[in-house]
Formats: sequence, structure tokens, C-alpha cells
Amino acid sequence: MDDLKNIIASLTRIESRQIKDNSPWFTVNDGADYLKCSPRSLRRYIQEDKIKSYHTPTGGVRLHRSDLDAFVMFGKPYKKLTRPQKEQINETKNV
Repeated sequence: MDDLKNIIASLTRIESRQIKDNSPWFTVNDGADYLKCSPRSLRRYIQEDKIKSYHTPTGGVRLHRSDLDAFVMFGKPYKKLTRPQKEQINETKNV
């Protein structure tokens, strides 16, 4: 019975990871993993307005993949990019 519970728990974790991989929204910890930096550094970038963040009604912080990609590729928020720069980011999403 314990083996069955362990298998179900493992499958649930795998499924949640797959769903998370398909979503363009990140938590601060997931965004830090995506950028290969610490959550503290990511929070500092958010505070310095280098990366746009969105707040949930429950007080959480979410980051969109486009904003993270814009920061990595061009060093500025997605909203401030030119049309060719935005197209370049959108092309990388489709690859």
C-alpha cells in the first residue's frame, strides 16, 4: 500500500512539473532557476525595475517569461523593447 502511495506521489510531482514547464508564468524561485541566479538577486532586479513583476491578489509575485527573456537578451523590460527585439524574443519561444 505504501508503494502505491509513493508511486502516485511521484506521478503527481511529474505532472505538476510538466504543467509548470508549459506555463509562461514563474514564481520568484522558478524565475531564479530559469535565469540561473539566486531569488535574492531576482528580487533586487524587480525592485530596481529591471524586470517587470505582477502581483497576485493573495500577495504572491509572478514573472512572465517574455520579461525574463527581455532582461537576459537586451537588459531592459519587455515593454521598452522595439518591435524587432520583441519579434526576436517571440522567435526564441517557438524554437
